Amino acid sequence: ASRSAPIIIMVASASVSRVALVLVGLGSSSGAAGAAAFPVFRGTYGSNRTEHFRFGYEVGVAFAPSMQARVEAMGQQAASGAPAEWIARHVEAYPLYAEEIRGMAAGSGVALEALFALNLAEELSGVSAAQDEVADEADHCSDAAIPAAGLLAHNEDGSESDFGHMFVAEVEIDGSTFGAFTYAGELCSGAFAWTPALGFTLNYVRPATFDTDNGLGRAFVSRALLAAATPREAIAVAASTPMLSGHNYQLAFWDAQTLANVEAAAFANPGAVTPLQGQRFYFHANEYDALEIDQVVGDSTLRRTVRATKQWRPAPSTADDLLRLLNDTRDVDGSGAYPIYRTTTLATTLFDLKNRTVSIFDGPPANRNLAYHARVPPAAVARDRESPVVV
Repeated sequence: ASRSAPIIIMVASASVSRVALVLVGLGSSSGAAGAAAFPVFRGTYGSNRTEHFRFGYEVGVAFAPSMQARVEAMGQQAASGAPAEWIARHVEAYPLYAEEIRGMAAGSGVALEALFALNLAEELSGVSAAQDEVADEADHCSDAAIPAAGLLAHNEDGSESDFGHMFVAEVEIDGSTFGAFTYAGELCSGAFAWTPALGFTLNYVRPATFDTDNGLGRAFVSRALLAAATPREAIAVAASTPMLSGHNYQLAFWDAQTLANVEAAAFANPGAVTPLQGQRFYFHANEYDALEIDQVVGDSTLRRTVRATKQWRPAPSTADDLLRLLNDTRDVDGSGAYPIYRTTTLATTLFDLKNRTVSIFDGPPANRNLAYHARVPPAAVARDRESPVVV
């Protein structure tokens, strides 16, 4: 895709922090006519609570309208907020990330309680659905990988109200450097992200039980993954953190050029870690494949999995093949009722471990509408850089 000249808006910041909001201008988002492509937020920060607050504050200033829109779309759940004991537990476990949420609230003017609810939305919805004995509607996102070739692709599925409210964060903070595809108002990242150590994608999974007394939310755990400096640390964060609900992670390690599937759930500690090294093709939707627990699985997941693993022939063997699969709209019976690529697919990403690149596509991925592309430097190099290099 052709690139237009980026528009850079400098955001006022203190001497230790230099922040820019870059409107990359690489085409419009597929959700709403006239919406801009994913903006890029860049910032460099220090290593204390004040710096984490400032990070959140500057994100809040930059994306205040989007945060307000997403909270309004959340409706009564945002107005009611998360239980006070949930908030206290997360503030105790993750004080620096709680400061980022406080900063976002101060910068955007959105109520702090509403932003905590936004960051615990999947857990709140899951518990509510379980109490009402109804199926959970959060049945979205698909991963497709060719582990033997070091390729991982992901469809980020959301809702209609999320279009136009996503951005890419390139941040150095507290000694960590990361890039993250981020929902406005949420911690980095509830979608997919990368650091000099690894890239990762996330899928919703729904255990039958919830640890509302001791568990932690997936948004906070994903934020903690961005601080993991080694594969061992990343696996420990993903698999061994006590979960309020559950989550699925595909971890892609740049240096080793290997992938691992991690499935975590309440009352299952540690979770299941499955190395994917050498596999020719792998697909994961919203279902526990390795962790043997009671779960809720929707029709969409069942049909997407059959479509990708049983019907799609030949199996993907190249990056283009992965993008074509994630572009599929037919469903198992050709009806299009439960497609892999949805009307609410917000973006598609491709991690190429051999070339250390991250690509984000806006719209149907087979169209190759490249909205963002970055080369991720090795860890030793990244310490001397402000962010991954955008090429």
